[in-house]
Amino acid sequence: MDSGTREGFGRLISLVRANFQQVRVTKEDETPQRSILELFCTYGRYVIRIYEIISDVGRKYSYYVFDGDYIVAGFDNSPDLVAIHLKYGRDYKDHRHELTPHLHVENKTKLELTGEMTCQDFVEWVKANLPQ
Repeated sequence: MDSGTREGFGRLISLVRANFQQVRVTKEDETPQRSILELFCTYGRYVIRIYEIISDVGRKYSYYVFDGDYIVAGFDNSPDLVAIHLKYGRDYKDHRHELTPHLHVENKTKLELTGEMTCQDFVEWVKANLPQ
């Protein structure tokens, strides 16, 4: 992991610790091709999972809020075929490997396209949308 990625992960962990409780870093791994950070924390009754992968391809993220086993919200930019189909219509097969920012809601029964999100954006969304 280069020092920029390490510093970025350090800032992300500090941001999460400043805004949430019971922060646990569960994975911090690196290879020459990619760096991974995963952590869990709480916000009131909610459990939050934050996952980021930094590689030459770009930044892949997954920010999820759980209420027990129920997924309240899940922001990510994976190559999700439903999101890609929403974005590209009939040409979705030509884009099936693209990172596509989207939001899962109502226990992943609904999906909507979003803009790319940072961890800071996610923290602000949690504070604005969930009771503590």
